[in-house]
Amino acid sequence: MFKIHFTIRQDGPALVVKLLGSALFSNFLPLKKALAELESGKTIIFDFTDGYLIDHTVMEFIDEFSRSYEAQGGHCQMVGKALETFSDHALAARLMTADNRR
Repeated sequence: MFKIHFTIRQDGPALVVKLLGSALFSNFLPLKKALAELESGKTIIFDFTDGYLIDHTVMEFIDEFSRSYEAQGGHCQMVGKALETFSDHALAARLMTADNRR
């Protein structure tokens, strides 16, 4: 939980950002730095399939990053099995449960 694990890979014309394990306020700075270095105008897919805990700080950051990136001509989308949210808020923390594993 102290270190974020993610990959960024080219998949055709899109860049896939795959979050692995947990993404928390205390460990997401490497992700933030990596996303800041991405070329503008691409399609970025955030893949949460293998994430088991994504807190509201990271969800809010990804939402803000997506809006800013799209304002500069890019496109962002989120994919992966739906994670259980801790509230009805769109940016609530997500938790992978036994019911929504692959």
